[in-house]
Amino acid sequence: MSTRIFGSGIKRREDPRLITGKALYTDDIRLPGTLNMVVVRSPHAHARIKRIDTSKAKAMPGVVAIFTGAEVDANGIPCAWLIPNSDLKTPSHPALAVDKVRYVGDGVAIVLAENRYQAQDAADTVYVEYEPLAVVVNPEDATRDGAPQLFDDVPNNVSFRWIASSGTKIWKKRSTKPMLSSLSASSNSASCQPPWNPVRRWRSGTVQPRK
Repeated sequence: MSTRIFGSGIKRREDPRLITGKALYTDDIRLPGTLNMVVVRSPHAHARIKRIDTSKAKAMPGVVAIFTGAEVDANGIPCAWLIPNSDLKTPSHPALAVDKVRYVGDGVAIVLAENRYQAQDAADTVYVEYEPLAVVVNPEDATRDGAPQLFDDVPNNVSFRWIASSGTKIWKKRSTKPMLSSLSASSNSASCQPPWNPVRRWRSGTVQPRK
């Protein structure tokens, strides 16, 4: 007898260990020398970063290091999906904001400390001076002339224009009149990503390619 999948309430096998505290979470793994990190985030949706003062935080107990966007020399976060046959614009998106924050929660600094409480206490003392800029919350209003610009190289905040079509030959056979359809959709969510957290241990030395 085959097991019915669709339309049946199948219980998740992992739930018992998760809700009884028997599961091992990423935060439970403590390798030698493990540090805790807290991200200092922007309370503004759009603002220019005038100054960041981390001197008080650096002097607090347990703090090992503090980095701002200007101090992190790293490549920007890549675009997850390069839309084919479009004029996709991919402005630089550093892991930590350097000159300007572009959404509430945009990271401006990271604090590394010996435990989570020390990291959080130090993060709370990081002073960031912002110059608030104009904001817009309606997606359509954001594309109009004169709307606040998040990126200078992305006019009217339009990331790409993509024309998708199919079934042209079929419609020509079924109808002699031209047809025009229009769709307007708005979504405030990005594509969901699984909450996977890797745990890695760095060992200095020469990386040998696999043969």
